Amino acid sequence: MVEGIDRRNMIMEFAFADNFTCNPAYMVCVDFNGRTAYAYLCKDRRVLSEVWLYNAVAAPEEPEWGERMSPVPPYLNSREFISEDEFIIPESKEKIEVCWFHLNGAVQALIYIYDELHATMLAGERVGCCRLAKKNGPLARKLAELLA
Repeated sequence: MVEGIDRRNMIMEFAFADNFTCNPAYMVCVDFNGRTAYAYLCKDRRVLSEVWLYNAVAAPEEPEWGERMSPVPPYLNSREFISEDEFIIPESKEKIEVCWFHLNGAVQALIYIYDELHATMLAGERVGCCRLAKKNGPLARKLAELLA
């Protein structure tokens, strides 16, 4: 709990349309289920890329997706793949912004949380990059490699 708010009971789902190219077929959907948050780059309701954004609860030691009795996705990212960096969970969608670009002919979405680049997704790349990923994994790739 932070400042008396139990974020595990807070659910947010919202979308950002592509205003850069004025193509409403593209959008980024952000989904926070109280445990973990993901973003999905979509076109015409098809997911082109996805990325884990953060866990709101303690990261498990072992990946959830490998367990016999795995919970239903979306999965928490495990300790093996996430950095220990300080992160403040956004309390509303107003703290999240999406910027749109074209990179080598593909649509790219950059996700900012509290005005800091947090994640990227590129059409055609199944898994995006996140600044909280300490190494590449199945839910997010390391963002720092792109910025170097």
